[in-house]
Formats: sequence, C-alpha cells, structure tokens
Amino acid sequence: MSEADPDDYGGFMRGELVRVKSMPALTGTVIGDQDWGMKYKIRLVGMFEPKWFDDCELESVPAAEPDGGGGDVISLAEYRRRTH
Repeated sequence: MSEADPDDYGGFMRGELVRVKSMPALTGTVIGDQDWGMKYKIRLVGMFEPKWFDDCELESVPAAEPDGGGGDVISLAEYRRRTH
C-alpha cells in the first residue's frame, strides 16, 4: 500500500487549463477556488464573466504531446522547400 502525498490533493491549480466534462469543447482557465477546492472559478474561452463549477464537473485538458513523427504530421518548412 502506497502512502498518500499530503501535497497532492487532486485539485486544480490557478492558471490550469480545464474543460467541462459534460461539454468537452467548453474550456477555460482556473482563476480561483472556494471551499478548499470544492468549487472553482473558471474564465471560459470567449466569455467575459467567470463562472463557478463544482470540482466533479471539471477535468484537466491533456497537454499536446508529440506523436513521434507518425501519422499525417508534416514539417511546414519541408513543405515550403518542396513547393518553392
């Protein structure tokens, strides 16, 4: 059994990019919290008024990671060299 880390409370940090679980296209930035991380104030993309959300309504937006050069990803510099 592993010991719990007291610094890892499972919440979100200010400035962290999050999205609403029920509508993943709705993203925003954490700008505040209330009740020890039970609610978070989020500035949603494209909105002026921040909104409060319960912690269970939010999830972190996964960081974009390079996929190792596979798939349909091409270098813009290489494309420009070929076409000019």
